[in-house]
Amino acid sequence: MSNHPKEGKISRRDVVAGAGTGALGLAALAAAPAGMQAAQAKEFPELPVMKDGVYLTKPLRQDNIRVSAVQTATKSVDVKNLKATKKENLDHVLRMIDLAQSMPEEWGSTRRWGAKQDLLCFHEFPLQGFQPWNRKEMKQVAIDLPGPESEAIGERAKRYGCYITFGCYSRDKDWPDHVFNMSVIVGPTGEIIAKQVKFKNEMGMEEYFGAPIGLMSTTIYDVLDRYVEMYGWDAVI
Repeated sequence: MSNHPKEGKISRRDVVAGAGTGALGLAALAAAPAGMQAAQAKEFPELPVMKDGVYLTKPLRQDNIRVSAVQTATKSVDVKNLKATKKENLDHVLRMIDLAQSMPEEWGSTRRWGAKQDLLCFHEFPLQGFQPWNRKEMKQVAIDLPGPESEAIGERAKRYGCYITFGCYSRDKDWPDHVFNMSVIVGPTGEIIAKQVKFKNEMGMEEYFGAPIGLMSTTIYDVLDRYVEMYGWDAVI
């Protein structure tokens, strides 16, 4: 039984898998026949190194990328007054986006100073805050993705032609009765372009709350087998 990849192509997955068994990943590359190497060069003509050691290049979409970290005061929503307190937090996030882009409403949405930011990075839970909620309360606090909150943030991303990332508690129709601590990226089209479930949670936070409290959201490793079945290992990595 051969450890070499199929004739004609070495995939990144083949190399990663081989590397996990000692030197097999490197051996697969070293032992690859000339025909296989030629197939690689044909499939990826932009990758070869020239004789002078210079790589082929392509123009960047833009020469500079401006990134701002938006670290705001966070208020926890009130499960007894959820609609109003959620809206208050969302309005605050939208206001911070306008300020980070130097285009607040009172300036007539005109940038008078500063420069456009290409990526705005919010922290964890700007829309919901954090309390030691139980699972029932967390399901109430969680938002849908996409949903009203992400669509409002997406409108700002589209308006400014930027990317916006934030963390939130979210629900997912494919995972009923679960709540995820999710990292979200909204793109310049106004749509969600990436979501990443938190890998692990902090448990037993006696130091902060004086009681053995942990975050109750589902992590990847809580449901790893099913997660891999649904999305594959690339979604974990």
